[in-house]
Amino acid sequence: MVDDGGTKSTKVGPQSRPRRSARAHWRELDDHVVILNLDSSVYSTLNPVGSLIWNAADGRRTVDEIVAAVMDAFDVDEDTARRDTVNFAETMLAEGLFEI
Repeated sequence: MVDDGGTKSTKVGPQSRPRRSARAHWRELDDHVVILNLDSSVYSTLNPVGSLIWNAADGRRTVDEIVAAVMDAFDVDEDTARRDTVNFAETMLAEGLFEI
């Protein structure tokens, strides 16, 4: 995603369809996901909420659909689920681990 200034944007909207980058190698271990960022050689371990969002980011589901999945899985209100989903997706975009 590119903004009007020609720079890469990390803003995620309700109809954005995030997908995992090919620059990330990952494995699922129990209810956590472990990611290796091939560009930075940094490993990250995701908590269950982050793992659900990571697994749902397949490029087909919208942010709204992912928010609904977070609400269902973790029994949280929409504002909390949306804030967590958008923050996570924007962080993954900034780190090069998600694409829109």
